[in-house]
Amino acid sequence: MAAAEVPVKHAPRIYLIEFTLVTALYVGAVLVRPWLVAHAGSEPLVFVAKVLPGVPVWLMLLVARRQYARIDEYARKRLLETITISFGIASCAMVTYIFLIDAGLPKLSIAWAWPALGAVWLLTAGIRGIVDRG
Repeated sequence: MAAAEVPVKHAPRIYLIEFTLVTALYVGAVLVRPWLVAHAGSEPLVFVAKVLPGVPVWLMLLVARRQYARIDEYARKRLLETITISFGIASCAMVTYIFLIDAGLPKLSIAWAWPALGAVWLLTAGIRGIVDRG
């Protein structure tokens, strides 16, 4: 069944299942990556092992796109607003952190960018949900 054919009322549950599976794949790929790199043997296999966690990241984009196709216009508007707010906050925080490094905080790997964006998105969506109910 295509994403757009799923009833709107089931969209959040299906999204949660798909996103949880892809997130588990990402965590698994990140955890197994050092072992795979150490035991890959040939350079092409080492390369594949090193970029393996990128595959679930792209799958997350596919899951998000499928969810967008499932939801109604109002939910699309709210989703885009939440993404705009959260990614704006996270981007400002990341740029500000550059100056905090000059102030003595440790440098962080760019690998922290995606989890930071996701965490701020989750927090923003949660706050919006609480505010809308109250």
